Amino acid sequence: MKLLPTARDLRYLLLALPIIAILVLICFYWIDRPLAIWNSSHFNGGQKGWLSFDRAVILTQMAYCVMLPVFIVYYFLRHRVSECKWLQCIQLLCLTVPTSFFIKGCLQFLLGRVTPRYHGSSVLLFVRNPQLYGFHFLQTGGFPSGHMTMLTATLTAISLYYRAFWAFAVLLILIMAALLLMINYHFLSDVIAGTYLGLALAILLKHVIDNKT
Repeated sequence: MKLLPTARDLRYLLLALPIIAILVLICFYWIDRPLAIWNSSHFNGGQKGWLSFDRAVILTQMAYCVMLPVFIVYYFLRHRVSECKWLQCIQLLCLTVPTSFFIKGCLQFLLGRVTPRYHGSSVLLFVRNPQLYGFHFLQTGGFPSGHMTMLTATLTAISLYYRAFWAFAVLLILIMAALLLMINYHFLSDVIAGTYLGLALAILLKHVIDNKT
């Protein structure tokens, strides 16, 4: 039985795109900077304690390492993918994770939005130099959030096969979004765009796989 996505789900994604674009614009002009300043004053800029910039980087690297055995399992059992739902889920993960990583990297370079602050510094860049705020095309940037893109794509891919996982997936996404904002790793608009991108990629790639089987 086909689970998700249906043609209706794809239409919802398309209809949501202008709404997401409007939210991103609202955040960019009126919310991102005040929220970053507030977070910097309340959460120590992510420089110490359990809520730190360095710890976020380490957790990200660990998450990438966890995916390696998943890819290995799929490689050796791929001939049985039509027999097991969990192998079909792994198949989608093997397609979704590298695709989302590649696309978010391309968008970050093309758009070149400067992050709230540099690694190892609690000083907000747009406070020190207002001209740094915004998009500086064709250079390394942080829009959309790669963390949110990868996490949302991964959790959505799992949830498309195991619907009971949706609630837990949403909780993890909200936690990640809150942590990225609290340590000023990303602006709110980065987080919103990354979440939508990850969701859209997982659903679209699931649609591609379903149409080939």
